[in-house]
Amino acid sequence: MSKVQVDTIDTRSGTSTMQIGSTNTSTINIGVSGDTVNIPSGVTIANAGTATGFGGPAGNIYFLARRGNSGQTISNDTFTTVQMDTEMEDSGSVFNPSTYKFTPGVVGKYFVFAQVAFSVTNATDWTQGTILLDKNDAGYTDTNLKNSMAFITRRSSGSGTSSFYVSQIFTMDADDTIRVQFHGNWSGASSSQTVGYGKSYFGGFQIA
Repeated sequence: MSKVQVDTIDTRSGTSTMQIGSTNTSTINIGVSGDTVNIPSGVTIANAGTATGFGGPAGNIYFLARRGNSGQTISNDTFTTVQMDTEMEDSGSVFNPSTYKFTPGVVGKYFVFAQVAFSVTNATDWTQGTILLDKNDAGYTDTNLKNSMAFITRRSSGSGTSSFYVSQIFTMDADDTIRVQFHGNWSGASSSQTVGYGKSYFGGFQIA
């Protein structure tokens, strides 16, 4: 393999376009591991081909999923992952309907939201429901509360159905995950609580 050492490569006088590679070229490498490829301010990168390995512009990553039409039983006083098992939108397999988790695949900031509908029967005194947007399976902890969790609580008495919504902006690495968890707490030994019924959903998209 030949090696050419120069400080600057430029076009000849009267030519404004530089071609790197020709009919015998299949791969062009720029730099090696550890190098920094600098694009100066004011330079425009125009892509007419296929770009891979880049995050792309904000908004290219998005998903929306919902709980199917059946209810999901929730244990009392326990954070339980809501089984959002039906995909409605998915820009590139960023949501897994088997684990019910969102994994962006690209570093960035994401707007994430969820609505959970829950129903309780025969609560003799009161019920309380909380949504948790749980990052990296951290659960309900002081750290997760400060950095990556949003929640809302609603109380009611007797039998009834409620739905409520929560959202938050998350800074995420490519392999971070977010899931929706629900915590129900109610009085009355004969009471039971379910979530879903096609009215619970979970979604998000990249904003930066």
